[in-house]
Amino acid sequence: MEEGKGPVDTSHLYEGKVVRSSAPSRKRAAGTLKADSGIPDDAVPDVAIPSWIDAIFGGPILVNREFVSPNKMVLNLQMGAIGSLLVLGFLTFMLTPVSGTAWFAISNMIGFGFLGLWLHLLMILFGLISGFWGVWQRDQRAILLSYVMLILVTI
Repeated sequence: MEEGKGPVDTSHLYEGKVVRSSAPSRKRAAGTLKADSGIPDDAVPDVAIPSWIDAIFGGPILVNREFVSPNKMVLNLQMGAIGSLLVLGFLTFMLTPVSGTAWFAISNMIGFGFLGLWLHLLMILFGLISGFWGVWQRDQRAILLSYVMLILVTI
């Protein structure tokens, strides 16, 4: 009888193949075994949003989205978008006169002409602030609100 731990011939047991009984490789196991710490799919309730609501907003509505922290390129793109939004807000203020807007006409009818100017400035500022927030937090709803406010102020 053999007493050593040397290789054992198992070809007579497994169709001519030598089988080794060593522990699995840790490197190989590290690439295949995963510890899943995510939320199971059945733990999140399904929310049915009507398709006509999705069609209004141009796609599916995702209320809560988590992102990984942005890298340097994403931060540069965000800063560039905020800079262009500042330029857009300045040009909107300079090139869009308040005198042709409906709120200016209504404020003149009631005798408070300065309210039209304040509402005009408030709409531009609200569009800029919601745009800043939407770009920085990657919130699509705030970006949509910014679009609406800056388009509405130019009409």
